[in-house]
Amino acid sequence: MLITFLALFAWVLNPKNKDKYDDAANMPLQEPDEPVLGDDESNNGRDQK
Repeated sequence: MLITFLALFAWVLNPKNKDKYDDAANMPLQEPDEPVLGDDESNNGRDQK
């Protein structure tokens, strides 16, 4: 188990993976390419009783 943890730790800190993780970290901050249009189910069922 310790070897698996160390291998994953080394893989995450590998400089070749930096761009992939930086892109994933900035994804929530990016503007969407297309505007999100509202649909009829935007209330997620909260109005149903």
